[in-house]
Amino acid sequence: MLSNFYFTCLTIIAIFLVISFISKSKNMLQRVITITVILHVMVLGIATETSFLILVFLIYMLASDELRKHYDISRVPFLIFSAVVFIFLIQFRSFQSTALFLGVAMSVFVLKAASIRNKSFAFLFVYSFLGIGAASLLILREQSAAPIIALILLLQLNDAAGYLIGKKYGKTKLFPNISPNKSLQGYIGGAIGTLLGLLLLSTVIPILHNEPFWTHILIGIFITTAGNLGDLLLSSLKRKLEIKDFSSILPGHGGILDRFDNTFFTAPLFFWLWGSLII
Repeated sequence: MLSNFYFTCLTIIAIFLVISFISKSKNMLQRVITITVILHVMVLGIATETSFLILVFLIYMLASDELRKHYDISRVPFLIFSAVVFIFLIQFRSFQSTALFLGVAMSVFVLKAASIRNKSFAFLFVYSFLGIGAASLLILREQSAAPIIALILLLQLNDAAGYLIGKKYGKTKLFPNISPNKSLQGYIGGAIGTLLGLLLLSTVIPILHNEPFWTHILIGIFITTAGNLGDLLLSSLKRKLEIKDFSSILPGHGGILDRFDNTFFTAPLFFWLWGSLII
């Protein structure tokens, strides 16, 4: 299963690499090269529960540090707090506080910028959003590699296809005050990418091949809705913090939070969806 996932992703990346050369887009080429590196790291990480624990912890801590910088909080005490939160959530399975997770996530849209910029919000966000998101990924991996592979593949195809179509044809702007680059055409492209991912999960990567058609439909609707909402949520956070990207650690993407925004957001919800549909 993991080898099929790896070679499928390499094929998709090769296609995007060709497109980036044809379009002569430097930014797209950077994105493709970066995602190639991320793919290899993710495949190594998914291989075992221990390696995945290490991978998720590193992503979580890097994301926490990125957030900290924009709140001008001292690094050592904040990262100690983040590490303690991670251990607590893993040990006591408190990630199941879905109501808290959703409440804090949605508050990003409704709170005024002054409230978002308050340092206390950074601590709350690390616990309820990043922490619960990371813990949910780990509990999904404890079941098997299948839900992690499905989630990553579908989110990345939704994101990549949405970016490609939106960049080329995106004229109908939907949220100009939050994320000016988000367009109706881009969201349609993302939905097409998600459909391609579901097809691959039913054939080349046989994770959903025995599942009924309505299961595919529900997962597809979830990914296109929650995945884009997670991206929009972090765009709103950046807008209120008055920043473009959380960092520049990933060429063509920005920071860890810019790349894994929809992963953190969808993981707790996907945990419940997957358990209801598959287990």
